[in-house]
Amino acid sequence: MLMKRRYAFTVIQQPTLKPLPALFLILFASWTVHSQTKQADTAKVPRFEDFSVTDQWDQIRTPLKLTTPSERMFRTNLSKAAKELPNFAGHYRITYWGCGSVCSAGALVDLQTGDVFQLPLAKANGRGWERWIMCEASFEGTNDEFHLDSRLIIVRCGLNYSERLRKNIPDTYYFLWEKDHFRQLLYISGKQLASGTWAIPTAATVQGDSVPAPKFRDYQVNEVFNEQPTPPVPVAVGQKRYRTRISNGVSKGEGVWTGSWRNPIRSAGPNFAGHYFVVRWGCGSDCLMIAIVDARTGKVYNPPLSGAGTELYVPMDILGDREIDFEPQSSLMILRNACKVARSECGVYYFDWRDEKFTMVGRTLVDLTQKW
Repeated sequence: MLMKRRYAFTVIQQPTLKPLPALFLILFASWTVHSQTKQADTAKVPRFEDFSVTDQWDQIRTPLKLTTPSERMFRTNLSKAAKELPNFAGHYRITYWGCGSVCSAGALVDLQTGDVFQLPLAKANGRGWERWIMCEASFEGTNDEFHLDSRLIIVRCGLNYSERLRKNIPDTYYFLWEKDHFRQLLYISGKQLASGTWAIPTAATVQGDSVPAPKFRDYQVNEVFNEQPTPPVPVAVGQKRYRTRISNGVSKGEGVWTGSWRNPIRSAGPNFAGHYFVVRWGCGSDCLMIAIVDARTGKVYNPPLSGAGTELYVPMDILGDREIDFEPQSSLMILRNACKVARSECGVYYFDWRDEKFTMVGRTLVDLTQKW
């Protein structure tokens, strides 16, 4: 049977073992779209745009240089790749071929120079066909992701089946191409992800440093709003139901505060991401509701993790403290003891407000069955 191995630009057919159980599902369909990169003294998950390539290929092909027995062994595969268009870092072509039941191999071809290089995870001292193996555990959920205009490649490889999640969770590697070799920037253990953390795991390392959770300073907003705010314009049914609370929050500052959840400070004016109001109120002993209002336009937005019919409700662990942190000059919002569904997938969630929506940039889950 054939299994499709998925890449950012091409889909390669590769031979596999017998059909894997349906429990082996893909965990990271959109991980990298919302990941963050390490810059200066702040360690974050690498992003494609932080390693962009502006040089364009001159369309002049150089004859392929096959100088070693290992290269000549795959002359056909490499020659075919050298005739195709670039798909990585401006003028490179990444190509793949099968090497066994759950094995993936390939190479990087420089279309400008004709040089051939190994892909990430391949053994530097490998000989013959072994030199090109880059994943020996190519099960469901494994894939590579790369862009034509970036030097970053993300490799997901490995077998880490999680009984708790009932999925295979591959290890994830971030590599940066540097002229003639790949340099590893970040490694995230699939076993750690299976145990309950993902996106920005505390045990991961970037260049040898510990990767901290997202910080407010990493998502700074320099705008200061000093104008008269526009009255809120609720649209959704849930928003209209609480129009008075939302309006009083903007006009009178009711339920508007800054500082941490444990040390709230009443605030007049926008208290989040430069020109937004975060208005909150209680709805019972263990219930919390929030509305986000754009001071410029009056448009009302729902909080993170809310759903249809419960637009303004924030699902928190009913047995834990309701903690929400945000700052006036940051687009980061942190929900502590939040739960995605009922009392499942609970923990600390980190959201970045961008393009008029919340994007999750990290979370750390806790096993409530062990805690209570």
